[in-house]
Amino acid sequence: MKWKDIPVINFYVWLSYTGIDKDTPEKLKKHILLANSINLTTLTLIPPYAILFYFLGLGALAILLYSFFFLFCFYLYLTHRKRYFLSRTLMVISMNLILGIYAIMLGKDAGMHFLYFVFFTLPFLLYDFKNYLLIAFCCLSSIVPFCIVRFEIIKPVIIMDSLSLEIISGAMVLITFIWLMLNKFYLLNTTRLVEEDLKKSNQSLQLRNRDLEQFAYVASHDLQEPLRNIASYVELLDRQYSHHFDENARLYMSHAITATHRLKKLIQDLLVYSRIGRNFKSEKLNISEIVKDVNTSMHALISESKATVIHPVLPQATGHIGDLKFLFQNLISNAIKFRKENELPVIKITAEQNGGFWKFAVNDNGIGIESEYFDRIFVIFQRLHGQHEYGGNGIGLAHCKKIVEMHGGNIWVESEYGKGSSFYFTLPS
Repeated sequence: MKWKDIPVINFYVWLSYTGIDKDTPEKLKKHILLANSINLTTLTLIPPYAILFYFLGLGALAILLYSFFFLFCFYLYLTHRKRYFLSRTLMVISMNLILGIYAIMLGKDAGMHFLYFVFFTLPFLLYDFKNYLLIAFCCLSSIVPFCIVRFEIIKPVIIMDSLSLEIISGAMVLITFIWLMLNKFYLLNTTRLVEEDLKKSNQSLQLRNRDLEQFAYVASHDLQEPLRNIASYVELLDRQYSHHFDENARLYMSHAITATHRLKKLIQDLLVYSRIGRNFKSEKLNISEIVKDVNTSMHALISESKATVIHPVLPQATGHIGDLKFLFQNLISNAIKFRKENELPVIKITAEQNGGFWKFAVNDNGIGIESEYFDRIFVIFQRLHGQHEYGGNGIGLAHCKKIVEMHGGNIWVESEYGKGSSFYFTLPS
């Protein structure tokens, strides 16, 4: 029988996934798995400690320790309810306080205070470094009790003979070793399960990509071919027989030609959207050079609109050159498209360091966006204006969102209606 076939082990592995589902972010999942692992090993090792205290004649301490069993069950329940942060924090503080109580009661000769060397590392594993105040507090809750016991600031409450203290000290070393090995065991198994989930997700993603490629083929061939025929015959009909039509018939024909051209553009835009990231290859890029190339390729549009594109020296970032050119092209063309009638468009591109990312900003002095539409504008084919007001199919910002997220960044907008917009996005530095 393999270890993974043992029911008890399967039960513990199942408990390790408490509070984790398909929507749990990958980074948070690691913290939860580690917290659950620590919680479960603590629950496993409370009974041996309690039994040891009972046979050494410390029945009250044994009963007190058993009561903590239910406390750590409660922390597991909090994780199940997705109160992750509260569960982890209470668990670390409780472990430090419980150990402090027992270490102070038995004195430094029992050696229990040396467990704080292990507990001291837990906050760094359970939290992001941005939670530095909480990490400092948890570390302090380890250091203070250790010093109290080590330097006998408070005298032992329970006086025991040397043999009993040696038994407790030896058992502490043994059980601590078991505690660490169990943690390692749980983490190895949960890591294996995470890798299996990731493998399944990758397989599912590959199937979706294959479907997407098949759709791209249909869009580029099977859909466009009949559409081209329809457009050709409608235009031919308009050119050769329009003199036989009355005014209403000419209007209908004009609408039909416009609709076929718009549908053709929609299919082409959808095809471009499906192809983003197909040949993704990340490399170190000079963003200033990319923006200059985009300005050159958009020279006619920029000159016609009398727009000013300002960009100081921009940093290097990691990404795919073709996709990033497309990203800046979309944002600049949008800023020009949605300009005010009585004001020349001014577009400013800036960047600042934000951790391991560069945060780019594309600011304009255009018509702006109302706050209730901030999320909607990034959804494919979502338009805020009629076709007669502003051209386009409402797919440009969906392109931008897909490109940025494919690079591991985020994109968002800040705007006030009538006062321009600022589009922000992050790229790995």
